Amino acid sequence: DIYDTQVKKLEKIKAAHEGYKRGSAALKDARKEVKRYLVPSLSKVASQLLVEMTDGQRRHIFIDENFDIWVDNQPVRTLSGSGVSVVNLALRVALGRVLTQSVIPIFLADEIDANMADKRTEATHASLRRLTAQLKQIIVVTHKEFKESDQTVWIT
Repeated sequence: DIYDTQVKKLEKIKAAHEGYKRGSAALKDARKEVKRYLVPSLSKVASQLLVEMTDGQRRHIFIDENFDIWVDNQPVRTLSGSGVSVVNLALRVALGRVLTQSVIPIFLADEIDANMADKRTEATHASLRRLTAQLKQIIVVTHKEFKESDQTVWIT
């Protein structure tokens, strides 16, 4: 009786192990597909945004095979705080554009410019304004004042 019980437990463990192996294989396949299709498009769109958001100071975002992010041939972690913020913003906007194919026409941003110098802030906001052709609603919450914006709501 004990032997039969233990054999049944072992069979359940083996079945679970097979399920985990199939799941692991599926994840590996998905990772390959993401690398093949998503990463090149994401890098291209994010790089275009990065050039705009930095007034040409930064030019290229590259995502390697381990999904590490490189900016102009240096790891993103070596950039300044505002540099990392701009790269992250470019990647988020690019990811939304690549994944949704502009089906979801809205972008929400809260304090994306908090650690940016004025010049970089202006370039970043100008880049976001240019996206209004693809994104019908862009909502940016900021404490910085701008002379040029489509619509402004001041909350004090």
